[in-house]
Amino acid sequence: MEAFECSSELSEIATQALREQRLSGRVELCGPDEVPDQMGVHDGCFVGFGAYMHIVGREHRVKFLTNIRAHVKTGGPILVSFSPRHDESFRFRLIRAAAWAAQPFGSRSQRVELGDTLSGRFDHFFSERELAEELAKAGFQLKMFRDQPFASAVGHAV
Repeated sequence: MEAFECSSELSEIATQALREQRLSGRVELCGPDEVPDQMGVHDGCFVGFGAYMHIVGREHRVKFLTNIRAHVKTGGPILVSFSPRHDESFRFRLIRAAAWAAQPFGSRSQRVELGDTLSGRFDHFFSERELAEELAKAGFQLKMFRDQPFASAVGHAV
């Protein structure tokens, strides 16, 4: 088992848990939104709730998934946990419109996206269509999407 984490504290806790359970494996420390190059190729992967939905910008999220794809065997699953949204949510359209109006004209290269929120921290809420598109651009095909009781999606590496 190989894992990676951007929090040194969480990486140490996970490493200690592996030792206590007498399991082989390692937890690689890396930067936020990064995938360590030295990770091997695996049967599948899990992207936890606190990871994918905190990556700012579709381009950065697709790059993250593309980097993960390099470490997953063809046909292997990826499970992604996230917060869901419905495509036509008035709340998210209002947030985006307010942010666009307040954003200085010169800084619009990184525009607020439908689904972005900022209430103490950045979160992005995903529709099924959006998540399927991001997975596809990174080399995965969406196989299952559920938004209850905890939102998760499963894709397969193509």
